[in-house]
Amino acid sequence: MRKKVFSSLLAVVLVLGISMVAFSTNTMKTQFNTFYANKGIVTAGSVIDQCILCHATNTNPDTPSLETPPNPYGVLLQSNGRNYGAAELVDSDGDGFNNITEITARTFPGNPASFPVVSKMDFNGDGKSDLAGINSVGNIFYTTNLTSWTNIPGVFKQLVVGDFDGDGQSDLAGINSNGHVFYTTDLSTWTNIPGVLTQLVVGDFNEDGQSDLAGINSNGHVFYTTDLSTWTNIPGVLTQLVAGDFNGDGQSDLAGLNAAGHIFYTTNLTTWTNIPGVLTQLVAGDFNGDSQSDLAGLNAAGHIFYTTNLTTWTNIPGVLTQLVAGDFDGDSQSDLAGINSNGHVFYTTDLSTWTNIPGVLDQLVR
Repeated sequence: MRKKVFSSLLAVVLVLGISMVAFSTNTMKTQFNTFYANKGIVTAGSVIDQCILCHATNTNPDTPSLETPPNPYGVLLQSNGRNYGAAELVDSDGDGFNNITEITARTFPGNPASFPVVSKMDFNGDGKSDLAGINSVGNIFYTTNLTSWTNIPGVFKQLVVGDFDGDGQSDLAGINSNGHVFYTTDLSTWTNIPGVLTQLVVGDFNEDGQSDLAGINSNGHVFYTTDLSTWTNIPGVLTQLVAGDFNGDGQSDLAGLNAAGHIFYTTNLTTWTNIPGVLTQLVAGDFNGDSQSDLAGLNAAGHIFYTTNLTTWTNIPGVLTQLVAGDFDGDSQSDLAGINSNGHVFYTTDLSTWTNIPGVLDQLVR
């Protein structure tokens, strides 16, 4: 009788123990999602809303894998009492991206095989933005030290940067004088992909962790591709296009200018919203570090403005003919670089003081 009672109690304890572990793990997911929702980063329902956020493997995304230990991110949270904020600046899985960068990109901070799409030019993997550009005859150059330039093969009228093969290293895509589209993943050999466009931008429109392309043709019609093969038309007639994540959902959105310089953005690749301002050039970046894209641009006089709320514009010093955004000091906030009318190159990390770097170019990669 005692043996039966003991066995029954043991079974109850085991069931309760498993339920409590499962409850604890699912509660942790809820806590994690709530913490980042309060910071404007929506993780609930995203690809990282799984137990493998903190565990090594999990065959069922909604059922804790009790047979597997925590991954490096899970170990960190165990050791610091689930202090998500304190864990943000740590690179738990050693893939070159700190945890908050991975969480913002909806990649797994405890899995070195999962990392954000390269959204900046980092050709040498040092975590800081590099620059690439085109001279007056379309020859391509890049710099990893903001001092000396290296020539790479190709003659184009526009270049963009992304990670098209998912290896975590920067690749380039571009358009030649005929509007034909090419990309390279080794900074040497170019591959032609379908499409004839006048402008090209990079984003991740399907949240698969690899770069996609969007662009405008000669009629101003807007297209995007997620497989570097088939183009999908989306509403809108624009003269310029930029990609960014304006609502913080982890998927790329688009913004652009029409022929009159009016500014529009879309977060669903369907409906466009007008925002104040008349500009001749537009770039996207995160200038206040809130993990949502902001906009900056030039007006007809070359004066520079930026907005962090898609409503009010702030003027910053400088008169330029082209503007690009990047993180040149590695502080996870966007900086600006640009070219003046003489082709001289400048950058600013405080949106106030400009530093000249050697070189005379006609264009910088957007």
